Amino acid sequence: MRRASKTWQARTRTRMVILLVLLIIPMLDGCGLLAPKTAALEKIHATYRTDFQQLIQLSVPEPAESATRPKSEAGQTAFAETLRQIRDYRVKYGETSQEAAHLKVLEGMIYLQSNQFGMARLVATDVAAAQSQLKSGTGDYARDQLLAMTFSDLISGWEEIAKFNDTTPGHPGGDLSKLIGAADDIKAQLDGLNQTKLAKPEVDEGAIYIATNAAIFYVWVYSQCKFQGQNPTPPCIAPNTKQQWFGKGRELIGKYLSDIEKKAAQGEPQTNVPAGRLRYLSWYGFLGR
Repeated sequence: MRRASKTWQARTRTRMVILLVLLIIPMLDGCGLLAPKTAALEKIHATYRTDFQQLIQLSVPEPAESATRPKSEAGQTAFAETLRQIRDYRVKYGETSQEAAHLKVLEGMIYLQSNQFGMARLVATDVAAAQSQLKSGTGDYARDQLLAMTFSDLISGWEEIAKFNDTTPGHPGGDLSKLIGAADDIKAQLDGLNQTKLAKPEVDEGAIYIATNAAIFYVWVYSQCKFQGQNPTPPCIAPNTKQQWFGKGRELIGKYLSDIEKKAAQGEPQTNVPAGRLRYLSWYGFLGR
């Protein structure tokens, strides 16, 4: 009986070990698949952030009534390392995961921010479609979700500004209706967001970036409409005043600035404003002056 009891106990322990192994293997397998993908994604975003901070003038120029960005040749190699890492990621992990959806938005933003509008248009449909994969499980917004939501309007606005800047004989100028439409669409989409779901710093960073781009579009509308004098024709609005156009942009940017940042934008010395947000503060201050 004692020997039978020991045999039963040994068999029980063996079953327990086998059961634990069967439970642990899928967990380890999942970690083995997910952790490298997540780490690779974070590395790509870190590379992009570094490139963006170094080359922010490519995407958010300094405040001016006719603020513009360098020509596309200047930006085509700006994010070369980020694009290389994105290509490597796709070769290794494919293009159907949620991580891949984030990278589709990132790729589109690189083309947009380096003025490669043709390439940006090529991926615009995929960027828009990525929205459905970028929704947070908590219901909060994701940064790339906001960028995907407004991507087509961002392209439209900067394309028209590039056309206004193109003085090549025979080339058509920019279309003010499209520029106003892009700015108004972005404003409507941002105004429609639940502001309490923008708490995460990276999400807020996306929102203020989008808002500043729309503000730049409004500034360009003013600068083009003022050439028409006191009796502007549609789509310019009479009277064409800075208060009217600049005020729209300033209000939009102001939604994503803290009280401390707003004071800093007015010239009060501050030491705790992140360097990456200073360009947005410059635009807010410019629009108020």
